[in-house]
Amino acid sequence: MKRRSTISPRRAAAAAVLTLAMSVGAGTVAARTGRPPRAAAVAPAAASLPPAAGDERRQSQYDPAATRPAQAPATEGDEDPAAPRKIRAMTDRELTGARQVAADFAVAYATYSYDEPPEDAAARVEKWATKEMADQLRRNTGGAAGRETLTERQQVAVATAETVSVQRIDGAAVELLVVVDQEVTWTEGTQHRWPSYLIRVTRDADGWRVAALQP
Repeated sequence: MKRRSTISPRRAAAAAVLTLAMSVGAGTVAARTGRPPRAAAVAPAAASLPPAAGDERRQSQYDPAATRPAQAPATEGDEDPAAPRKIRAMTDRELTGARQVAADFAVAYATYSYDEPPEDAAARVEKWATKEMADQLRRNTGGAAGRETLTERQQVAVATAETVSVQRIDGAAVELLVVVDQEVTWTEGTQHRWPSYLIRVTRDADGWRVAALQP
């Protein structure tokens, strides 16, 4: 009958130390001779293993994308202030309407009579204007000094539109230069004048309206 061999703990420890010494020695020999030591099986690196679920710190190290700040999704209302503003092109019909309103306003503005009440003069012009422009016209129409001069000279002016040209289109507004042929009659005779007006028209629910006037 064979007797079982037993290894004492002291001999096991000595064997482990001998194995470690042989490994170090193999590395030393490789360094001196230039020959690589015999390859040994190596366990996969821990960094190549996927992180455990719920470990945020390890997730950050494992996936570089996890360290980048998340970008907020673009919303429909977001706009780049530096981007050029998109302006809808106006149709020929829209521009024709803007020209007509500017011309009618200029003709009404340049037509007057010394015996016309200031309220009637303002009402005749303001129907082409925005509310703000109409209020301004009412404040500026019928000045005492101007009315006195017209009455003394019995001055009357009748205007017709000469030319209407588009100067600028800005979104829903158009600036136009209107030149009128104005026939002025007073006690000393008749004279033709050609005043020009820079008129800005805008659109509202009722159509085009004059928003500004620069003689």
